Amino acid sequence: MTAFEFRGAMGERPIEKWPVTYDAEVWAKKYGLTLKQAKTIISSNGPPKHGCDVGAAAFIRVW
Repeated sequence: MTAFEFRGAMGERPIEKWPVTYDAEVWAKKYGLTLKQAKTIISSNGPPKHGCDVGAAAFIRVW
């Protein structure tokens, strides 16, 4: 498993292959994150967009 894959209900797939998640580049721009930060948050919070948005808000507050 690589750094930007998710293991769980979606199986082990790179985030680019998840059906209901953000495009990492678009999402990084939305929150002012680097691409690496965006991919880390997306893979840490799973495919759902809501979870990713919550994760970004928490990351930005702490960062």
